[in-house]
Amino acid sequence: MQVDAAFCRIADLLGEDIQEVVTGLSSSYLRAGGEVSGATGRFGQADLRGGREIEQGIQSSSRDSSFGSPSLVAPTRLASPADIAALIGDRTLIFDFDGPVCSLFSEFTNVQVSDIMRRSIRWRFRFQRVSFPPKINREKDPFEVLRYVAKLGEDFGIAGEKKLSALEVVAARTAKPTPYAHELIRTASKSRDVVFASNNATAAVKTYLATHDLDRYASGVFGRSSHILSRLKPDRFLLEHTLSELGLSPDQVVYIGDSTTDVMAAHASGIRAIAYANKPGKLASFMPYEPEAVVDSMSVLLRAL
Repeated sequence: MQVDAAFCRIADLLGEDIQEVVTGLSSSYLRAGGEVSGATGRFGQADLRGGREIEQGIQSSSRDSSFGSPSLVAPTRLASPADIAALIGDRTLIFDFDGPVCSLFSEFTNVQVSDIMRRSIRWRFRFQRVSFPPKINREKDPFEVLRYVAKLGEDFGIAGEKKLSALEVVAARTAKPTPYAHELIRTASKSRDVVFASNNATAAVKTYLATHDLDRYASGVFGRSSHILSRLKPDRFLLEHTLSELGLSPDQVVYIGDSTTDVMAAHASGIRAIAYANKPGKLASFMPYEPEAVVDSMSVLLRAL
C-alpha cells in the first residue's frame, strides 16, 4: 500500500491541521523507507466521561495506593493450560487491547504516530509558538508525548488526546489480530463476562471489535479519557473504575496484559495478572513485577477454558 492511501485514511479524522500532519507523516515515511505494508454490542456507557468526579472518589479512598502484588508466588516459567485454568476459574476476563487482542499500529510505527502528534500540536497552537524539549522531540512512545502535552495545559491535553484517538481509530480498522485472540474472546464469553480496559481510546477498541464482529461478546469497554491523562496505567484508576462499573471485586476478575505497566496496574488494584510475553526476553522482564502467570501465546488461555 502506498503512502498516499494512508494519507487518505487519516485525512477525514485529523481535521483542520491535516496539511501540517501530512507533511510530518510524509517525512516520517521517507525516513522509514517511503512505504507501508499493507457497530456496537453490549457496551453501555462504559467510557470514562466524568473522570474528574470518579478520580476524586478514588483519591479519597483509604486503600494503600502503592504498587503491590496479591499474595501469590511469582512464576519462573511459562504457565501451562492447567496453571491458567486454576488461576482464572470462573472469573471475568479483562483484556488489555493493544497486544493481547491485536497489534494496533501494524501499518504505522509508534515513531510515526509520535511525530504526527508533535506536528499536530505545533500546528494547532501555532500562534503560541509551541516547542518541545529535545527528549520529547526524540520520544518514540505516543503515550509519553501525550503525557507531556497534557502538562502544558488542559486545552493542550484535550487536543493531544483527540489527535491520538483519531489515529487509533484509523489504525484499529486495519490492526493485525493477535493469534488465537479472537477465538479466545468468543470461547470465553460462553462461560463468563469478557471486558476490555485499555490506555487506548474507547472508540478505537470499539471500532476494532465491531470490524471483526466481536462487539457482541464484550460486556464492557473502558478506555482513555482526556480528563484523566495523568492517571493512565500503571496507575490503578482505570482498573478500579472498571471494577466499579461492573460491580465486581478484585478477586472476581483476572487482567491480561502485555506490559509491566499492566501488571503494576492490576496489582495496585488487587487484581490477578496474566502477562502476555509476545516478544523474546519478556518472561525475564516480567519477573520483577510478579505476575501470577506468564504465557507466550493466547492459545494457552484458549486451551485452559
